Amino acid sequence: MSQRLSLSAGQPGRDRGRKRWVLARIPAQLPVLVSVLVMAFLVSVPSAAKKSKAKNRRAAADRAEIEATVRASTGNKEALAEVAVTLTGPGAELAATSDADGRFEIAVPAAAGSYRIHLLKDGFAPFDVDVELEAGQRYTYTFSLIDRLTGQRQDAAKAYNDGAARYQAGDMAGAKRQFLAALAADPQRVEAQLGLANVYLGEEDLAAAAAAIERFLAVRPDDLGAQRLAFEIYRRQGDLTRLEPLVAVFANGEQAANLAALIYNDGVAALKRQDEARAIGFFQVAHRLDPGLAEPLAGLATVQYNREDYAGLEHTLAELATVAPEHPRGHRLRFLLHDAQGKSEAALADFERYHQADAEGADELLMKRADLDFRGGRLRQARSALEHLLALEPDHARGHYLLGLVLASAEDLAGARQHLERFLALAPDDPEATTAREMLKHLGG
Repeated sequence: MSQRLSLSAGQPGRDRGRKRWVLARIPAQLPVLVSVLVMAFLVSVPSAAKKSKAKNRRAAADRAEIEATVRASTGNKEALAEVAVTLTGPGAELAATSDADGRFEIAVPAAAGSYRIHLLKDGFAPFDVDVELEAGQRYTYTFSLIDRLTGQRQDAAKAYNDGAARYQAGDMAGAKRQFLAALAADPQRVEAQLGLANVYLGEEDLAAAAAAIERFLAVRPDDLGAQRLAFEIYRRQGDLTRLEPLVAVFANGEQAANLAALIYNDGVAALKRQDEARAIGFFQVAHRLDPGLAEPLAGLATVQYNREDYAGLEHTLAELATVAPEHPRGHRLRFLLHDAQGKSEAALADFERYHQADAEGADELLMKRADLDFRGGRLRQARSALEHLLALEPDHARGHYLLGLVLASAEDLAGARQHLERFLALAPDDPEATTAREMLKHLGG
């Protein structure tokens, strides 16, 4: 058995009695615990200004009168002069300016209803307040203005809080709009970068998601939740270089098995695309994340066999034997390795171990091995493989059929008749039964 079998998407193995993962075809994916990435750092937004209770006194019956004082909200709460005041409401748009004592007055003719007072001063955050006015009343207010930077930070916190609520409610467009508004008001509001990274990931805009999470991690490099989000972004990008520093963060931790399963599945997908170089990278990352997980080693060994990297394959199979001594794919690949190297005795011993672990898969593999030898004219090797198979599985119908063909080609007519007749007894309705009957006629059966 010297000609080499190749593993492809059409040559899976099978396990008897337990679930297994097959890299030679599209396998069932390893189970993955899906964790939801949610917004953190919800910020409570303080009131933009303090208002005193209005003190009502009588005014002229045909109007409402306002007197107010404007002060700074911090420090010694000094009076603020030159504050531009605008009042708008039903049929009125009036203006005033505070004096050196921070005072201003406005008379509102025929007042009745809701009005808005807008205060504006350089260096301070704009301030708006709604008031209810009635004719014949005089209202007294004290307003406190906060500095512009504090106001921007409060606006950013408010926008961020709204974005986080929208994100958790599933309103991705609204969440993105509010996170961007938070950053426009305060570029240091890095929580909004984390929020944007989540939104962009949901939109599959991986480049934007990576840029946002990197801006967040530049400020908070040790945030584990953000590192997990970065891992997911880079994994979806297939960026093994940027994944590498995060492997050390999560290796052998609580999330290691889950992340290793995700990366292993990526390796399977790469193998399906015949991108063996990327598949190797994914399997190696998965192994470093969780060295106790057998499937990444089995995947790596599959690629090494396909590439005829027998030295690397032997090393990987040794590791696999340590992790999972009876792993069926380990036995399968050892058989294939020794078969490719022309070590027939070792290959057959490996085959018996493989047969014990996965009889159906082993039978299928040896049948393919024998069929390949038969088609290549290596009748002795094909006969040896089939006789070995039938010694383990005496009622393997197709094994008898193929051995009958091999013996007929070798002009062992009696032996050919014996196995073809056994084939028909075991599987009279097999698609090859008609061919077997025709051959028996020519063989004198």
